[in-house]
Amino acid sequence: MTEQAVDIKTVDGAADSHEFYPDGPGSWSAVIFFPDGLGIRPEMQAMARRLAAAGYYGGGLGADSPDSPHHLAPKIRAKLHIGLAETDDSMPLEMVDRLTAALDKAGVDYQAEVYPGTRHGWAVADTPVYQREGAEHHWDRLLALFRATLQAG
Repeated sequence: MTEQAVDIKTVDGAADSHEFYPDGPGSWSAVIFFPDGLGIRPEMQAMARRLAAAGYYGGGLGADSPDSPHHLAPKIRAKLHIGLAETDDSMPLEMVDRLTAALDKAGVDYQAEVYPGTRHGWAVADTPVYQREGAEHHWDRLLALFRATLQAG
C-alpha cells in the first residue's frame, strides 16, 4: 500500500489529507482523504487504508471553476454515496446541482442525499454541529456501500 500526505485545494484554502492506493500494476482509484474537525487522525488513516476505493470529503465538489472536482466525473469508475448537509456554505445547492449533473452526464453510479436539519460536519461526533440522526443515517448508507463494493482483506 502506498500512502502519502497531500494538501487538497478547496474553495476556502486547503484540506490536509492523505492519499492511499494499492501497489502494483493496474488502474487504481484510491484517493481517500479524511479532514475533519480535529484534522487527520490515526483511526481515520487506518480506515482509509482498508477502504482505498471510496471517498469521504465535505465541500467544493461542484465549484464554478475550471479546476473543480466535478469536472473529473468522466474518470470516476467507483460507485459513490454522497451525503450532503442541508446547510453548508462549502457545498451550497447550486454546487450540488452542478456535481450531480456532471455525474449523471458521465453515467456514474451514485446516490446523493441531503440530510434534513444538518450543517457541514454533522456526521463527526466531536464537533458542535453533530446531528445524531443524520450521522447514523449517513453511516448506514456509507457502510452499506462498503459492504456491497469492497472485499475483505
